[in-house]
Amino acid sequence: MLRTIARTTDVAPGHVRAFEIREQGAKAVGKSRIPLLRTIGPGRSRGTRITLANVAGTLFAIDDTCTHRGCSLGDGKLDESTVQCACHGSRFDVTSGAVVRGPAEDPVRSYPVHVANGEVQVDL
Repeated sequence: MLRTIARTTDVAPGHVRAFEIREQGAKAVGKSRIPLLRTIGPGRSRGTRITLANVAGTLFAIDDTCTHRGCSLGDGKLDESTVQCACHGSRFDVTSGAVVRGPAEDPVRSYPVHVANGEVQVDL
């Protein structure tokens, strides 16, 4: 099912941003100053969370939750097509969700992205 979660201008090239998807729509989630707080509860959303990554103008979507300890990947940093988790340094390829470097061992789910009329749609 395609869901519109953002506008193409919401994620600048070379950056990642988390979006919370609920029944009534999607909204951007701010970066946490203390990323570990999202793991243990305060500031953690109750909806589905997706991280959008803008790699040289192409958008990719992955699960927002790091498979190592559950931190938000939207709090991480993007280096080319690899996002680094802000909590423990695991790295994931945003084009596929594959683990590039641990401590995470399991990949994150990736989602097909469609762009139409400036809107970013993710196939959930």
